[in-house]
Amino acid sequence: TDVVVNAQPNATAGNSGAACLGSNITLNASTTTPGTATYSWSGPNGFNSALQNPVINGATLAAAGAYTVTVTVAGCTATANTTVTINAQPNANASNSGTCAGSALTLNGSTTTPGTTITYAWTGPNGFVSAQQSPVIAVSSAANAGVYSLIVTVDGCPSQAVTTTVVINNPPSAVVNTAPPPVCNTSAGGSILDFNTLITGGDFGGSWTDVSGSGASGTLPFLNFNGVAPGNYTFTYTTNSAI
Repeated sequence: TDVVVNAQPNATAGNSGAACLGSNITLNASTTTPGTATYSWSGPNGFNSALQNPVINGATLAAAGAYTVTVTVAGCTATANTTVTINAQPNANASNSGTCAGSALTLNGSTTTPGTTITYAWTGPNGFVSAQQSPVIAVSSAANAGVYSLIVTVDGCPSQAVTTTVVINNPPSAVVNTAPPPVCNTSAGGSILDFNTLITGGDFGGSWTDVSGSGASGTLPFLNFNGVAPGNYTFTYTTNSAI
C-alpha cells in the first residue's frame, strides 16, 4: 500500500488597509501550495466567509480587529491572521466672523479629531471655494451672504458637511449738515451741541476730539462748549456709521 503524504500548505492574509467608517474593506488570502485550495474566514462581529477575498461593505467600528483565514489544500490546513483598522469619522466645526459690507469676512474651520494629515474644503455663495482652514474674503459684499459648507478630511476620512450662515450688514447711511448752528459760551455754563443736529441717520456711539488746538473732547452725540474760547473749530469723530 502506497501512502501519500501531502505537504502542509502555506497561507498568507492581508486587507485593503486602514478604512474609513462606512467604506468597504477587502480581505485577501493566498497560498503558493499546489492544488485546489479552499478558504474559511472568521473575525469580529460574527464574521464568516468561504470566499478567498471577501468584501465587508459599509464597515462599522465593530468590523475592526483580527481576522483569521484557514487555507485547506488536499486535506491539509494552515492559518494566517490580519488586523483591520477602522478610522472613525472626524468631526467638523464651522463659524464666521460676520461683517459689514466692504469689510473683511473670516470663515473659521476646525476639528478635534487627531490625525497626521488634515485638509479643509469650503464651498459657498457666489462660487466660493477654498482649501484653507480659515479663509478670509478681504472685501465682502451682499453677494457673499448665505450658507457656507465645510468638509474636514482627517487621514483620508471625510467628515459630514457642516454649515455656517454668513450675514452681511449694510452700514447705516448718514448725512452731514455742512452748516451747523452757532453755539454760545456764556456765564451760564456754555452751550451743548447735539451731534444729531449735525449728522442724521447715524449711530453715534463713538467719541469726538477738537483738532484745532482747544483740547476739547467728549462722547457722542453731544459737544459741550463750556469754557471753550470763541472761534471756529474743526472736530474729528468716530461713529458706528458710514459718513
